[in-house]
Amino acid sequence: MTDINLTWGDTETVRKLTDLDETDATDAEINDFLLMAQKELNSKLSTKVIREKIGYIDGYRKNEKGVDLTYFVKNWNGKYLADFNFDNEINTSDVKVVQFDTNTELETELTVSSIDIAGCSFTLSSIPSQNVTLYVDYSYMSINPILPDGFLALATNYLASAYALVGEDDENIRFGNVSISPSVEGSKGDQLYKKYLSLLSQLIEISVGGSVVGNVSDRI
Repeated sequence: MTDINLTWGDTETVRKLTDLDETDATDAEINDFLLMAQKELNSKLSTKVIREKIGYIDGYRKNEKGVDLTYFVKNWNGKYLADFNFDNEINTSDVKVVQFDTNTELETELTVSSIDIAGCSFTLSSIPSQNVTLYVDYSYMSINPILPDGFLALATNYLASAYALVGEDDENIRFGNVSISPSVEGSKGDQLYKKYLSLLSQLIEISVGGSVVGNVSDRI
């Protein structure tokens, strides 16, 4: 698979969590909240890598300049390419490759023609020369963004629901026949957000290195 539109939550679940019907919020409005939630979760669970030097990894992932069109990133084992630019898509715009020619001291951005999200690889439009140094910017995550973990879908739905209820909560919160005072438990939106934080904590435990802190490596 070369690119995907991220879909980690769904409007039906958000409506159940918030008790919002179509007169309160349209499907398009709820979808906007879901997209916002996905961006936040992506920022929490993905790791950005800046200027990673491309080189030999193993016998299969040789990354041989002058020969290969397809190259692998170092963070491939148990990882997936992620949404680098936070546009809720994973495609070629999320991988930037530059070549540095030591003879001319010129740096040129190369065209990425396709990516393999699960394989953590990218394919260039032309084979680079052996005499250049290649660098790549990308981000990765340990949770499959294509077939997301159930916790990821839940966290997305809870965060989107909290967004949807900002400024909309009634004075008292009702769960069936039970009425809860916001002064004791917080507003319904607050409670949904707290549940999101709990799910996020579990996701970070599942995800190795779950942060968005950029790594800077192998600079010229």
